Amino acid sequence: MARDKRPLQTLAAVCCLLAPLALACSSGQAATGPGTAAPGEGTAPLTLTVDNQLGEPITLRYRWDTAVASPLGTIDGRSSATFQIPWRAMMEVRIVADFTTSRRTATSNPMPRLNPGDSLHLTIRLPHQLILEPAGR
Repeated sequence: MARDKRPLQTLAAVCCLLAPLALACSSGQAATGPGTAAPGEGTAPLTLTVDNQLGEPITLRYRWDTAVASPLGTIDGRSSATFQIPWRAMMEVRIVADFTTSRRTATSNPMPRLNPGDSLHLTIRLPHQLILEPAGR
């Protein structure tokens, strides 16, 4: 008695069609969300250099316009570090600092008119004062 091979052929055809989609999803090519540029936009991240002049560690987050703040990293007291911020077009960015020891939070001034790949410098000094400016000033 011969078996009908059509169901197996149909299954094989479906697998061949879905395999590239599964590969794209698993490799992140289909990712969207905060920090993801729309097609045709530059995607180079912003570079943020931070100079923590205080003696306490600080946890940093970034926020585009009024969006929820996203984690950036932690910097030790009296140290410098460099972070990358994923690019989002046509928005201004602010840096939010959570001071570990004093349990306070401070937000920097906004930085409007940014371009992909721009560099910023954040100075943290005096209790809870954040100064965000273009790098090189």
